[in-house]
Amino acid sequence: MSTVREIIFKIKERHTGFNITDDYPVVDELIYSFMNDVRESLIREEYNNTRRINDSYYQMSCCYKIECLGISCELNGHVFTDKTDLFKVTLPQLITGIGNQDIKYLGNRVGDGFFSRLIYEEFISTQYRIYTSMKSYYSVVGNEVILKNLPTEGMLFLCARILAKDPISACDWDSETTHYPVPSENKLVDLVLYKLQSSTKVTDVLNNTADDTTIPKVNQDVLAAQQNQIKQGDGTNE
Repeated sequence: MSTVREIIFKIKERHTGFNITDDYPVVDELIYSFMNDVRESLIREEYNNTRRINDSYYQMSCCYKIECLGISCELNGHVFTDKTDLFKVTLPQLITGIGNQDIKYLGNRVGDGFFSRLIYEEFISTQYRIYTSMKSYYSVVGNEVILKNLPTEGMLFLCARILAKDPISACDWDSETTHYPVPSENKLVDLVLYKLQSSTKVTDVLNNTADDTTIPKVNQDVLAAQQNQIKQGDGTNE
């Protein structure tokens, strides 16, 4: 598998007939946004067809900081209370519409201490369970995770195996070495090329002279302009 930069270069090579010039009109951030769109579509398609998701789409990171909230807290209108301390971890934005497949594992680094997932109503009633009230549980509210009963005393960071909408938002992402999480790189490249080639003409809307050592933050004006051109080429612009 390849890094984001390597995949973008392959897409550019194919798109230009292996003749990339300095005035290549499509910025890297647009290509990267297409990569994420295609990846998310493939994940949803696989889930809808099989109710399973290939492990290669997931990212495992063990650097999500655990924050103690005390015995009561509120997240996005949901009130959590418990007899013991509650904790919170903020994850990258997760892919939605795939049930509980967005998080495959939540626990310690070794793997012998993990949390079980509950919906909000179940989570707030665990303190009344006779035999399982002290198990480790979590509930998801947006991209925030509320936890109770840490499996390892004094845990500071949590390991999470997740499906992030934007893979580079993972806490341990390294643009030089981390591989883009997708099982078939060739299929990804083919589908991104199809999206690029669906435009009748892509003009140079940005003099992209920035250092591309890492994937830059998306310039929303540029991104919107190029996506609008893609829509016009498809005949889908309203």
